[in-house]
Amino acid sequence: MAPQAIKSVGIGSGSDLTGTKCLRAGGGTLGGVAASVLPALVPLFSPNAVVTLGGCEVADGVKGRNLLMAVSKALGGIAVQGATGYQFTVLGHLRGDVWRARGGRVQNLGQWPNIPGPTAAPPNRMAADIGAVTSSSRTTR
Repeated sequence: MAPQAIKSVGIGSGSDLTGTKCLRAGGGTLGGVAASVLPALVPLFSPNAVVTLGGCEVADGVKGRNLLMAVSKALGGIAVQGATGYQFTVLGHLRGDVWRARGGRVQNLGQWPNIPGPTAAPPNRMAADIGAVTSSSRTTR
């Protein structure tokens, strides 16, 4: 049997092979605690919420897009997006192509200024973006 392709996103240095401190997907499913924790968050999101994974190269390649799909599935089909480039928070937007997973499919939305949805804002509005995402994610169904 071939080894599973695994993609992870976390913060800081070092590695976490268990999925305790990062989101980790392989074989189309999440590993570690995220598989049981994320479904519990579903009631906190509105149906049109968009979750952004802001790590570097989160959506890069097939493994990255599979990670977006696995997180979306764990969140009950809510849209989850990430980008292919290196991310710098001072810019206030995603760099590279932005990919969004929702409802069992993943789609390339192109570069940031063209992205539809509640998190699409011009650069240098990071605080406003965070406020919009926070209030959007707290709206119950």
